[in-house]
Amino acid sequence: MLKALIFDFDGTILDTEMPEFLAWQGLYAEFGLQMPLDLWVGGIGTVNGFDPLRYLERQVGPVAARQLHQMEQRNLALVREQRPLPGVERWLAAASTHSLSLAVASSSPHYWVESHLTRLGLVHHFPIIVGRDDAGNQPKPNPAVYQVALARLGVRPDEAAAIEDSRNGVAAAKAAGLFTLYVPNELTRQGGDAAADHTVPSLAKFTVEELLVRFDKKGHKN
Repeated sequence: MLKALIFDFDGTILDTEMPEFLAWQGLYAEFGLQMPLDLWVGGIGTVNGFDPLRYLERQVGPVAARQLHQMEQRNLALVREQRPLPGVERWLAAASTHSLSLAVASSSPHYWVESHLTRLGLVHHFPIIVGRDDAGNQPKPNPAVYQVALARLGVRPDEAAAIEDSRNGVAAAKAAGLFTLYVPNELTRQGGDAAADHTVPSLAKFTVEELLVRFDKKGHKN
């Protein structure tokens, strides 16, 4: 029986991934270069993947602190313009209707997730927020953030479903033993399919009720 939904944050609840990509792409353009999309996509959902600064500096030498600061400010400005991704708020309301507990499990720091959920007016939906700093600084695809979220929710892996947008996130959730719904966004779908239990193009095109049916049919067991 499904008792809990554990959401990824970046790219699943809020699109912070495209703003960051566009900000870095702008910095690369200042040097007449293009961001390598395949390398970037491979690093989404973790903090140990592609390093865009190291890659850039290998080609152009040291990048000025002023340019990095301007890029970071562009990124933050773009993120602040974002609203919850389509379908998210409807899913949160439906989760309450079905008495499903909610948590976030993210490779981002706790403060990043909580501050944006607060800004969006969604933080009250998530009594459990787990960032990588709550899980021994072990980002996805390590399953640690999901394991901590499960423990704090007080549910078994076979009683929870993960909502993820990246291959690294799906790998983490599956390693923790969760039924996993893959919802790739404009960037992460460039990386191809992930080994999830089910894939949908958007939470706006799939419902909690449909997830409950698929979860039950799966007969998900650890």
